[in-house]
Amino acid sequence: VLFHEIAHGLGLEATQEGEALQLALQEYASILEEGKGDMLGLFLLDTWQAEHQLLSLAPEQFYATFMVSMLRSIRFGGTSDHAMANLLRYRHFRDAGALNFDVTTTTYSLVPEQMPAAIDSLTRKLLRLQWEGKPQAVKNWIREKGRPDAALEQSLGKLESLRVPVDL
Repeated sequence: VLFHEIAHGLGLEATQEGEALQLALQEYASILEEGKGDMLGLFLLDTWQAEHQLLSLAPEQFYATFMVSMLRSIRFGGTSDHAMANLLRYRHFRDAGALNFDVTTTTYSLVPEQMPAAIDSLTRKLLRLQWEGKPQAVKNWIREKGRPDAALEQSLGKLESLRVPVDL
């Protein structure tokens, strides 16, 4: 949470054209900002931990916590900006090979060695989209990746069939 909030204070306030992000990106500004807060926050945590050993946790531990939190948030539905940012992140991690799904056991597994590159590439993408300030580019990304893949559909269906509450 701390690194997420620090990350909100870092980065861009305006596009390359000097237009405020909220005005330029319209309804997509918050999705990108929440995604940036999470990804840049994770990047900071990962970097600072590697250089300074601030926590008594291995990166795999905070990666796992991050993934569980992301999956939990997705269950709230795609109408919230946080949930959409998490769904886009989920799809990115799956595409980058940092998060695998076993169809037989219906379980996810983290691929820690893929995480740094996935974190870096998604952080760069979010910052680039903010810098460019083109809402259509964000809309296209959401159209392409802003929906559950088959693995997530299977997981969500299993949780629903087991009547696991969305939140307690």
